[in-house]
Amino acid sequence: MRISSLCVMIIALFSFVFSETDSGILDLKSRLTASSEPIPLAGEWLVVPHRLLTPDDSIKDGESMVQQVPSSWTKYSFRGKPLPPAGVATYVVSIIIPTTYRDSLLAFHFPRIGSSYRCFVDGKIIAEAGNVTESPQTMVPGYRYQTVPFTPQSDTIKMIIQVANFQQIDPGIWHAITFGTASALERSETKGQSIHLVMIGLLFMIMLYHLCVAFFMRSERSALYLGLFAGSLILYLGTLHHIPFWILGTEPDFHLSLRLSYLNGLFPSLLIYFTMRSLFPDEYPRLFHRVVVALLLIHIAVTAVSPSMFYTTLLPFTALMTLALLLAIALRQISALKHKREGARAMVIAFGVMVVFWINDILYSALLIKTAYIGEWGIIALMTFYAVFLAFRFSRSFAKVKLLATDLQDRESSLQQTLTQLQEHRSFTIQAVNNSHQLFGWITPDGILQFANQTALSMIACRSEDVVGKLFWETPWFSHNETEQLHLQEAIGTIRSTELPIRYDTIHRDKENREHQIDFHLRPTFDQSHRMVAIVAEGVDVTEERQAALKEKTLKEQLHQSQKMEAVGQLAGGVAHDFNNALGGILGAAELLKTEGVSAEEQTEYLDLILTAGDRAADLTKKLLLFSRKGAKVSSAVNCTKIVEDTVSLLKHTINKNITVKMENRAIQTSVIGDNSLLQNALMNMGINASHAMPDGGELTFTLENLELDAEYCEVSPFDMKPGEYLELSIRDTGCGMSPEIQTRIFEPFFTTKEAGKGTGLGMAAVYGTVQEHNGAITVYSEVGTGTVFRIYLPVTSETVKREIESETIPVGSGTILVIDDEELIRVTASALLRSMGYRVILATNGLEGVNTFAETKEDIDLIILDMIMPVMGGREADSPKKRTWPL
Repeated sequence: MRISSLCVMIIALFSFVFSETDSGILDLKSRLTASSEPIPLAGEWLVVPHRLLTPDDSIKDGESMVQQVPSSWTKYSFRGKPLPPAGVATYVVSIIIPTTYRDSLLAFHFPRIGSSYRCFVDGKIIAEAGNVTESPQTMVPGYRYQTVPFTPQSDTIKMIIQVANFQQIDPGIWHAITFGTASALERSETKGQSIHLVMIGLLFMIMLYHLCVAFFMRSERSALYLGLFAGSLILYLGTLHHIPFWILGTEPDFHLSLRLSYLNGLFPSLLIYFTMRSLFPDEYPRLFHRVVVALLLIHIAVTAVSPSMFYTTLLPFTALMTLALLLAIALRQISALKHKREGARAMVIAFGVMVVFWINDILYSALLIKTAYIGEWGIIALMTFYAVFLAFRFSRSFAKVKLLATDLQDRESSLQQTLTQLQEHRSFTIQAVNNSHQLFGWITPDGILQFANQTALSMIACRSEDVVGKLFWETPWFSHNETEQLHLQEAIGTIRSTELPIRYDTIHRDKENREHQIDFHLRPTFDQSHRMVAIVAEGVDVTEERQAALKEKTLKEQLHQSQKMEAVGQLAGGVAHDFNNALGGILGAAELLKTEGVSAEEQTEYLDLILTAGDRAADLTKKLLLFSRKGAKVSSAVNCTKIVEDTVSLLKHTINKNITVKMENRAIQTSVIGDNSLLQNALMNMGINASHAMPDGGELTFTLENLELDAEYCEVSPFDMKPGEYLELSIRDTGCGMSPEIQTRIFEPFFTTKEAGKGTGLGMAAVYGTVQEHNGAITVYSEVGTGTVFRIYLPVTSETVKREIESETIPVGSGTILVIDDEELIRVTASALLRSMGYRVILATNGLEGVNTFAETKEDIDLIILDMIMPVMGGREADSPKKRTWPL
């Protein structure tokens, strides 16, 4: 901004120091003034319209008129009629040479006349521009600055100028023709050339500087720089329009120069407009600005492309538009002054000074005053005010800029510290990731590995450069198994399409070729525009945890089995009693069958008694085996009604007879997903514990009901439950009850209220675990002296419980069966039953005899039935690969 202000001030200084004045204007008829400076010829001229006179032609009476020059003949009237805008005329003047000039080389300087012209001095042509003819077809207009020296022939010079114009509406001599000595005119011309060259150079520098600043420094100040650029361009074009042809002594294109001169008449007002708008943008609405720009474009377009006679007729409209624009600018400046905009007062003063200078030009053109054209001074004054104001404005802002610069430095320092912290955090993060026990990797959405932490690299004994940049599924973590590779490729493709994470188990082999079970997790990451940029791969080695979980599961199953055995031990007494009763009935009926004189009806009755007692013993054995079954948990649809019925049946044979065991079924849906044996074991343990609380007898009631548990209940429950339909299974006794302290610890492992050696304290803990495994809940409520009630809640299922279909008919077959058993009763019974079904039976008393028998008759034997426990050789030993001779 300081550079632009300095340039404008230099231009103003050059214009002030070297500008020409009008102090040498002469009245050529009344007096002469001796001077060494050029004398502008601005006196009275003799004008002959409609004729092109030569030095040999004479002027007829009434054919000429006297007119002040410079002027244009459209302002003349001849014989009461105005001269037409196009035509020819001749200017004639006689100049008396001052005494001091008579022995000097004289010269005329012709400015831009505005039409084609030809000049005669003492009968000889000394200067011409264009082609002067009376015909519009042959006349050629011309603009030319030239200085023509000549030697006078006498004390008086007769000067004749022919002027022709058919191109514009304002022809004639517009500017003064300068007369003086050749040396004085050369000095004046050199001085003018120097001034204009300096102005052109400075204006070009200002224009280029502000254009670059406005283009490269895109900020709030760019409008101000554009305003300065526009003003510089206007002055530059106006100066360039007049100067180069004068300096080079050539004749410019008439139409181009004419167009530029007309456009230059509009540029000052536009300079003022853009300058004011750049300073006070709030005072110039968008619609106002669009109208101004539109009118400007229309004016430039019409001037640039239309014929000269057409656009010269628009000069009054151009003047009117310029006046309207200046009036609007004045009103806007008054508004800016009213709103107390910064700098409004200074710019209003500058605008007023420029208007005064323009008014002077208007009055001078109308010959109302005798001064000179000084309108350019108004533009220079406005530009000077503008530059000084901007320099003042930004000099006041310099302190703020310095404060902003200091603040920026502080922020830069803070950002540098933040960057250092981020780098340290990044280093710490990478170190933490490398030291993590998890396997960590960073891959592209296309599956190319970009990073792997040290834990993952150590597993396969590889360096980072060995695997980074490769497809993830081709790295050593997966290359040992094609199935794992395909699984990984599918998972990455699924993540790309769904943008959802995936988790599954996979197998990695370490550097020693040992397999590791990996809990593998693939998670996509996104940038701020939600574009997937990478996939994070995380893996946790769960080999030891899975092995520990498997061991824990095995131990838990063993615990369940031992608890079953404990309960079986307690069942032994009652079961043995029932077996004795059944055996007593069987033996008694058999003895009665052996007696003589038993009728057929009595035999049938005794046989029915034997069969009934056998069925009771077999049913009791079946339930006992089911209860004590050992094996993995089975999850399938089971009928809790049947489980409770079997439990009640067992308890009736087990606990004291003075305890009444009953069942109440109020439920409609009693199917749950679970394990039959675990549920029955839990109910059996609870029933036996309840019998211990009733040594003097009482009631033990099993009740089944359906109920709906809502979300609120499930949320406050300590168990992991979901809202829905549940089966409530309550076990109520009328025993001694429990204190609140015992109730809070009833499900703790190894907690027992029994005497030492009479309880392990694991029964209720096992019940609690069984309920958890079935996604259920268990509660207890008890009052001392009243009794206890346990409530088990199990989610019901709509799956159908599979039922065993018993065959009512015994199938009849054929073939030979080898029966190996050391019990004669079993051998005889089995032989009789198989023969009754159509089979041939061979018997053996132990494993050794069975092996030998098979070796002798193996071609005839179709099936072997053998006991596992026998003397001499058991069934397991006989079936070993070393001993057996029969096929599997």
